[in-house]
Amino acid sequence: MATRNFSIGEAISFGWKTTWGNLGFFIVLTIIVLLAEGIPSGIARAFQQSSPGLYALFEILAFVIEVFVGIGVIRIALKFVERQPATYDDLFSGGPLFVNYLVTSVLLGIIITIGLILFVIPGIYLALRFQFAPFLVVDQGLGPFAALSKSSELTRGVKWKLLGFDILLGLIEFVGLLVLLLGLLVAIPTVLLAITYVYRQLLSQTGTGVAVGQTI
Repeated sequence: MATRNFSIGEAISFGWKTTWGNLGFFIVLTIIVLLAEGIPSGIARAFQQSSPGLYALFEILAFVIEVFVGIGVIRIALKFVERQPATYDDLFSGGPLFVNYLVTSVLLGIIITIGLILFVIPGIYLALRFQFAPFLVVDQGLGPFAALSKSSELTRGVKWKLLGFDILLGLIEFVGLLVLLLGLLVAIPTVLLAITYVYRQLLSQTGTGVAVGQTI
């Protein structure tokens, strides 16, 4: 079996250059996503003490919006990696994939939580193993269990490298946070594009996906 590999430097460079090359688009996109996810959560917190029912309702709404928008964000990132034009309309195009993406997200959350309860390290391992499952739902149209299985295949042999990569991405977002709002507006899309680039690199090595930069 061929060993999978990816370039951390290429991925981060791609994310950085693509973000700066489309800075206006990504700033607006990031603001839309943050507001779409943040407003219902903020309203929920306002009702946390006074009305548990409304608090639960808005928390559920926030989660549904997060799932729906998450599909669109991945779709946009995939288009940039494939050098295809993306628009803000793509952010709201995830309806047909909603159920599969939702179930995948819930399963992933349960799996990682159980792993974290089992002395943390299993949770980290499982998070690395299945981290591309949401991408596979959006990109390949896979169901939840098929996406988890395929992600396990993609990450075989590169989990240690993915751990270092994910830590580095976390540091990029942390630095972006230190530079306040503008830094975060650049860091978030840079990280998203970098991890999407790695996903495409790994997928292309299975013979079932297009190579990075190749249009379909």
